[in-house]
Amino acid sequence: MIGGGESRLPDEADFAAPDGGWIPVRRTIRPTGRPSEPRGALVLLDDITDARRMRALLDKTMSPGVARNWLAAPDEHLGGELRDATILFADVRGFTSLAETLGAYAVVDCLNRYFAYMADVISAEGGTIDKFIGDGIMALFGIPTSHGDDADRAVAAARNMLRALALLNDQPGFPTLKIGIGIATGPVIAGRIGSPDRMNHTVIGNAANFAARIEGACKTYGCQILVSDETMKRLHRPVTSRMVDVVAVEGQQTQTAIHEVFVEPPEDAEQWLELFSTGVSAYLAGDFATAQHHFANVGMINPDDPVTRVLAERCRQLDRKPPADWTGAWKLREK
Repeated sequence: MIGGGESRLPDEADFAAPDGGWIPVRRTIRPTGRPSEPRGALVLLDDITDARRMRALLDKTMSPGVARNWLAAPDEHLGGELRDATILFADVRGFTSLAETLGAYAVVDCLNRYFAYMADVISAEGGTIDKFIGDGIMALFGIPTSHGDDADRAVAAARNMLRALALLNDQPGFPTLKIGIGIATGPVIAGRIGSPDRMNHTVIGNAANFAARIEGACKTYGCQILVSDETMKRLHRPVTSRMVDVVAVEGQQTQTAIHEVFVEPPEDAEQWLELFSTGVSAYLAGDFATAQHHFANVGMINPDDPVTRVLAERCRQLDRKPPADWTGAWKLREK
């Protein structure tokens, strides 16, 4: 460094104190003398004990990336910024009734173990946990850092969350949990939202609302993972999936397809997925009798498919009393 005359970028190190302890410092080394003839180096050590303690505290309440940004510029972007992101919502099915049988200590232990597994999976795919909501999880992909393949990362995280849950459910004494996951992609407003005394870095927007809605719709269709059409369009890596329905969220005019993503390719998928797709096309076109015929054929190959049963029953009801204004979109009321 002295020979080249170039300053060294600041880095962090631990300085051994005389009492045997360690002091975290930020180390900066700069050459001294004239630029053409450096003769020495100036070493600057800044005590960052408080900053590191604050960062450790923030890391427990927000993602490390958000914490770093906050520490670097605590007063910037308080008004929020428009960002493109993929939002993931996950929720444990029937946990309220399960909690009544477990007891307080077991409930907390169960949730902490479950969240630890899910957090590791989400972090491994570059996701950020926005918050834990009771037994639910809201995670962000593309915020604070966009990777260019955030939709792929979110879908991969969802599939791996279910694989990790299967391992957790196999542990002795752990109650069997089931979860539903909804994923949506689009522009959201990201920023610190709350009161002057308590703020949370989060996102708001249609994509976040839709992800929460289709997570709830997993119960209706019997799916583990439901993904918005926009998310599917942005995938670079292929996954086994099927379009389940076209839906319209109550209070919004937009209609969008939703897709089920399978954790593993289903058995005999090539035989019945095409039949299912043909049935969905007939259903969307308002030909409910033809749709029922195709769904019946699917049921003969895969009688345990819950989505086929849901759509077949819906087509029976619609065929008995056809709607005058059928647009192919089902009103999504789940929350």
